Amino acid sequence: MPIYHPHQDEHGKPVLIKHPSTPTTAEAWQDAAAIATAIPGGQMPAIINGILVSPWTDHPKTAEGWNAITSQQLDQEEPPLKQAPGFKASAGIVILESDGRVWIVAPTNHFGGYEWTFPKGTVTQDMTLHATAICEAMEESGLQVRITALLGDFTRTTSVCRLYLGERIGGSPASMGWESQAASLVPLDALPRLLNGAADKPVIEALRKYFPIGNGEILAGGGNIVRTLQAIDGFYATYGEWPTHLQMSANHLATLVTHHLSPKGFFKLQSKIKLVVEDGNLIASSTNNRTFNYSRHGWDVHNTRLLAREWLGI
Repeated sequence: MPIYHPHQDEHGKPVLIKHPSTPTTAEAWQDAAAIATAIPGGQMPAIINGILVSPWTDHPKTAEGWNAITSQQLDQEEPPLKQAPGFKASAGIVILESDGRVWIVAPTNHFGGYEWTFPKGTVTQDMTLHATAICEAMEESGLQVRITALLGDFTRTTSVCRLYLGERIGGSPASMGWESQAASLVPLDALPRLLNGAADKPVIEALRKYFPIGNGEILAGGGNIVRTLQAIDGFYATYGEWPTHLQMSANHLATLVTHHLSPKGFFKLQSKIKLVVEDGNLIASSTNNRTFNYSRHGWDVHNTRLLAREWLGI
């Protein structure tokens, strides 16, 4: 029986999906180590990583509307896109989840030879790079996203593409447009084997600079990861219960994300304890106002075993 995309193409014609993708089970959406796949019009969980999954029905319909979305604006000034002669300007976004996974899309019928790639598209005369990236994310993945950083500019087959990093704030992959036949949430370490296009290989290398891609939870020991675990252990040794919050400086958090923990390891940390960024001391605390100040007590309190590692599962 022929399978057609729920959405018609730009000419109002039905789109036949020659080799339909297969959706995954509901459990995959909650497993940070699993690949979870959605198909157009398919069933989706109500919530993924604490964010509602619901179609973005009030998205802009005009270039002016897309340009006006405030979530597209970055704090830092961007360099101009260097458009090579004969190459179009395009923009897209790498959408990262809090559990360490990333969204990719499967172009319908492997258009352009791509099995999987990132949402992106050609910049029209009336739309900015930011607006194009946000719009393409909605059209190709069904997701409502916010730009968080600039990843870089990448020369592709027919375009020079500015790719941003971003996060999902709404939408549903089941609402993807006709250009995509599937959208998947995948672990970062699965990208090298899923992204078959040669133009996406430099993107993976750029992502490695932001997020270590590997299978382990702890990528590098010592330093701030040891201090973090000792603060948690010290709290447990003092009060016989686990802390609910961990206060740290922005620099401390940055080293955990970029140096010590893999996306899977950072997800496990965040799933067990709320991280609070504030300059000053490293402090573990609980909702009943109990605190353990690592900066003051350091290694004064010791557990007989590495309980924090066991509790976090790293």
